Amino acid sequence: MTIPALYFVACLFRKQPLHFFSVNFQPPPLRIAISQTGVAAADFLCASAALYVLLPSDVSISFLSFTAIFLLAIIVALISHVPGGLGVLELVLITMLPHSTHGLVATLLAYRVIYYLFPLVLAVVSVAIATLRHHSARVAAYSGQAVKWTSIVSPRIITGGRIRRRDHSVDFRSASCGGRSNANRPADDAIAGGGTLPFPRQRDRRFALDPRSCVVSPN
Repeated sequence: MTIPALYFVACLFRKQPLHFFSVNFQPPPLRIAISQTGVAAADFLCASAALYVLLPSDVSISFLSFTAIFLLAIIVALISHVPGGLGVLELVLITMLPHSTHGLVATLLAYRVIYYLFPLVLAVVSVAIATLRHHSARVAAYSGQAVKWTSIVSPRIITGGRIRRRDHSVDFRSASCGGRSNANRPADDAIAGGGTLPFPRQRDRRFALDPRSCVVSPN
C-alpha cells in the first residue's frame, strides 16, 4: 500500500515532471491516477477470479490466499520480461499452490485461452469489421478486380492452360465466289462494297473484308 500512497501524493502535489535519467515522467492529475488504479485493480481481480474458478477440486485454497500467490506470479513474470509471462506464471503457480496435480496444468491452459486468446480473436475480428466498413468502396473495387481476374485465370488453371479460341472465321465461298442466296445477301453486299461485318461473338469488333480474295482480316 505504500507505493500507491506515494504515487497519489506525487500526483497531488507534484506539478513538474520527474526526471529519471533521460526519462521525464509527468504525474497525472489525482483523479486520473485514482481511476487508473481502480481499473488496474479490477482487471487483476477479474483475472484472478477467472483462474480461481477453473482450479481443480483437489486444490483447496481461499480466494484471498490464491490472489496473493497470483500477484506474486504476475510480479515474477514482469521481472522476467518474458512476453505474457509464458511459462513463468505457470511455474510459480504450480510450485506454490498446494496439492498441484496434472489438472492444474489443464487449468492454466484453459486460463490462457479464456483470458488471452479469446479476447485477442474478438479484438482482431472487431477491428477487421470496422476497417472493412470504413473502406467499403475500396473493398468493393478490389473485390470486383479479384472476381474479374479469377474468371480469367481459373479456367486456364483447371484445364492446364489448354484453351483454344473458337474459330470465328466465316466461309464466304458460297456467297461471294459462287451462287448467292437471299440468306447470304447482307454478307455479299458487305463483301462487294469492301465494307465491314460485325464479329459474331463480340458486337463491338468489326472486320474489314477483301472482296477479291474473300479473306477476313482484323482492323
